[in-house]
Amino acid sequence: MRYILSTEIIRYFIKSHSPSFIQRIEMVGFEQVGISSISAYELYLSAYQSEKSAQNTESLTNLLNCFRTIEFITQDGSKSIEILKIFEQHKLSIGQLDLAIIAQAINRNMVLITQEWLDIPSEINLKTAVWA
Repeated sequence: MRYILSTEIIRYFIKSHSPSFIQRIEMVGFEQVGISSISAYELYLSAYQSEKSAQNTESLTNLLNCFRTIEFITQDGSKSIEILKIFEQHKLSIGQLDLAIIAQAINRNMVLITQEWLDIPSEINLKTAVWA
């Protein structure tokens, strides 16, 4: 697997149904694209809290089943702390869940697919691509 989708890019796709997003995934192959277990958690929570909870949860499950899930492991936790220290040195803030997903991408040498460019210090060595 070479790519990990950010929570935001998945939300973007759910709202826009962008054909170009699907075309990008088809070009690289669905087997090359994964979703963080953390993103799955965030998305399920949003679906549950929505007005059409049952329908949105079912649709989300169908979408997530197209991808492999990348589980959060102990090494991701320690990498998260390393990354957080760099953010703090640069006086930048980052959400805890975003931090964890970035750690997953770095530990697995994956490209994080986002909706927009991220302000990430270069010494973190995160590979990103915008697919929106």
